Amino acid sequence: PRRRLERVAAVAATVLSAAVLTAILVSHTGTSGPDPSLRSPATPAERGDPAAAQKLADQANQVSTSDPKQALRLLIAASVLAPDRATYRHAVARAVLDDTAPAVIASRSLGAGGPVTAAAIAPDGSFVVTSRDRGQVWHTYDPAGHRTIRDPLDLDEPVTGAAASLARQGANLIISTPAGVYGMLTSPALTRDGARLTDPADLVAVTVQGTVAATTTGDTATLWRPDLFNAHVLGVLPYDRTVTSVAFAPSPDPILAAGHDDGSVTIDAIDLASESTARQTLTASTHDAITSVAVSADGSTVLATHANGTATVWQATDSTPRSTTTVTAPAEADGPGTHQTWLSYQGDVAFIAGVNSAPMLWTIADGQLQPLLNLDVHTDAAVPAMISYDGRTLVTIGRDNTLTLWDLSSIMDTIEDPLPRACPLAQITDQVWRQIAPDTAYANPCPRTGPPTLNVNTGVTTREPNASGSTR
Repeated sequence: PRRRLERVAAVAATVLSAAVLTAILVSHTGTSGPDPSLRSPATPAERGDPAAAQKLADQANQVSTSDPKQALRLLIAASVLAPDRATYRHAVARAVLDDTAPAVIASRSLGAGGPVTAAAIAPDGSFVVTSRDRGQVWHTYDPAGHRTIRDPLDLDEPVTGAAASLARQGANLIISTPAGVYGMLTSPALTRDGARLTDPADLVAVTVQGTVAATTTGDTATLWRPDLFNAHVLGVLPYDRTVTSVAFAPSPDPILAAGHDDGSVTIDAIDLASESTARQTLTASTHDAITSVAVSADGSTVLATHANGTATVWQATDSTPRSTTTVTAPAEADGPGTHQTWLSYQGDVAFIAGVNSAPMLWTIADGQLQPLLNLDVHTDAAVPAMISYDGRTLVTIGRDNTLTLWDLSSIMDTIEDPLPRACPLAQITDQVWRQIAPDTAYANPCPRTGPPTLNVNTGVTTREPNASGSTR
């Protein structure tokens, strides 16, 4: 516990500096997501007191070295007084996640063959696509719903790109091969051959719901409805530069992000009914090509990695289409090469993986990337690690052709709500809490542990035995 608490010093110094906190208060971007308990407060107290939260965070910074337990208490209080500020919550999570590692779900050798050159994961982590001399689909659930890695389905050709959506009976898989783009339905109990949908493409993407797919070639994207046996073209999106990465936001409405060879990103909020799109082009301070791109569900946060190993975050100050954006200086990400990126539903947690170091989770505060947790699972990766769209399954493939599934559930639970781990370390009694947060509108977030200690009334006179053995 002491070593965990000492981590608060680094947290306070790097994440909660006065400059960062001031920027948060000045340029906060609202978020929305599937957890209304954190995002939709019901009382004025739950809406928070940003000024008081900043004061507490500053105090945590001052005592982080001399009294790490008190610093953790102050950070917890800051997260309560400003529940809509992910920065404080993530600071608490970072302080208690320092020695946490993902748990192995299953691991399996891919067998003899050449090195893996491409890979993709289903949105729910139910299967993994790999490509060597030819493509293979590895189901990671058996028909009974147990996590495992089953014998693969062999494809006829190597896979140059793949994307998958959720489906009622499994997942709609879109694969790109040298012969064309194909669709198929796959699940632990069923694999149904699909049909050739379109000509070969450089890149493929599909919405999580499977309503719209995109294929890109050069500087053009084609949108179509991914019927497994009949490609219905919806329209064409022209660009004025080459597309090097493409991804849909995990939202019901199609929001497509296209990364380009000059380091910029184009965001299209697509309205199929009117056959139109609201477009915004985002520029970065580096002009290295985009290797991977991700968009939050509401389109307000965009994350991209560049070929030189840096990452850029853009955040909107209003709903799509944007009127203004904030561009950060690139942050060192994972070294040069190809990458995988992911954003949480709210856009406040990022995942970046490359082939040169372990994948990492990052916290995003007003456009700034700050390290959250190093996922030390693989240092000799054949392809960048991949993550499911809910952030709870991680997949790595090593140069030794070993495929491994990792469980990130406990880590994500702590990031979403760090108090179950933080409270036992902080030991916040009601008396200590009221000293930190005098405003009675804010209740102690840490439940009492163990039976209460009874107060001893010292005002009662003690009777001593006399010589005869009786008391007087």
